Amino acid sequence: MPLPTGTISLSDVNIELGRAATASINLNESPVRALAGISSGTISMNDLRGKSASRVMSVLIIGGGGGGGTGAAGTNSPAGGGGAGLGGAIYIAGGGELNISGSSLLFSSNSAEG
Repeated sequence: MPLPTGTISLSDVNIELGRAATASINLNESPVRALAGISSGTISMNDLRGKSASRVMSVLIIGGGGGGGTGAAGTNSPAGGGGAGLGGAIYIAGGGELNISGSSLLFSSNSAEG
């Protein structure tokens, strides 16, 4: 959620960055500068008003096929292994919202921005 456009505190900035409200913070830190969109020079709280640490991205999720059943692929024959189910894919365009939960998650990120 974006920072307020009115009065903000360093606690608000910490929370926007995913930190504890009481965590140590300095306006010159790289994450704070990135949030403000100012890589060098003077930075103030005014530069942080209304800013959001959320990122817009496109996501493609591809699911693998299911396990085989009994018999040859496409038949109900008791001999041999069955064919695997078809996989699936979901595409979420930039600006969409994706919430992921599960007991096993793998996340990969390219740290290059641009």
